[in-house]
Amino acid sequence: MEDERKFLAEWITHFLKSRDMIFRTLESIDRHEQYDLRVKHKNKEQFVIAEPIFRAEILGKLKQDKHFILIGFHTEENFQFILANWKQLASFPNLTIYTINPLSEPDKKWVISPYVHQRICDAASLKAGLRAMYETVIPLSQEKIKSLIKQKE
Repeated sequence: MEDERKFLAEWITHFLKSRDMIFRTLESIDRHEQYDLRVKHKNKEQFVIAEPIFRAEILGKLKQDKHFILIGFHTEENFQFILANWKQLASFPNLTIYTINPLSEPDKKWVISPYVHQRICDAASLKAGLRAMYETVIPLSQEKIKSLIKQKE
């Protein structure tokens, strides 16, 4: 599990640095004692929670007054967690969730901000809309995740 968290933290670090080539706001990314990473931008500070498979304990780590990135693997389990906890996740205005599959083509990541999405989405079509977005990335199985981590080593 620790190797998987490290993989996710490295992936989001590379992604944020790459994206910053356009925005030029990133000041630093470093380890944090309470969260996996702290990302300092010129105008805000974000905290990264890297969890291969999302669990209820994650909800207790989120705070209303902080900016968070939650990153995990693109699995059906993580999708079901998001659906099951949608109302609570959507209550955090500064939460962005990434699920990733580096092996997927063409899209390798699914990104959603539940707070924003909740405000623009019709409640009746929420589940179908999220499912359609989720399916743009190929889901990973536990076996594929293990294989991915071994390849990285």
